[in-house]
Amino acid sequence: MNMGVAIGIAFFYYLIFGLPVFVVVSLIVHFRFPTTIEQDLFNERHFTPYELKTFSSFPMSILKTLAFIRGTVAPSTIRKRFGNYDFRAHMSTTFYSLCVAYIILLFIGAVLSLMLAVYGIVITVSTYSGPN
Repeated sequence: MNMGVAIGIAFFYYLIFGLPVFVVVSLIVHFRFPTTIEQDLFNERHFTPYELKTFSSFPMSILKTLAFIRGTVAPSTIRKRFGNYDFRAHMSTTFYSLCVAYIILLFIGAVLSLMLAVYGIVITVSTYSGPN
């Protein structure tokens, strides 16, 4: 099987099966994130006044949720902003599993998209015949 076909099939299956699951998990995590974490961390001690204003409205609040998910799944990567805050103490095991699933689905989608883009560039460069 051609590498491009394999990448295309993998990306197609992700779009059909993985992306809807990613969207559902994203919405659940965003709207059901524990309020205690937001009350403890979403203040001027951890964010600038501009960030507080920006991340309060819906489209940008997803980035705030992503930062909290990052702190939940990989706390060592965000210690500079939040210190040694224990995210897992404020959430259930099920919610933690949803956060891990969110990161895994995000990573799979990013890798597949990158593979498809790189393969498209390789095909374009390899079939380029020069100026006419």
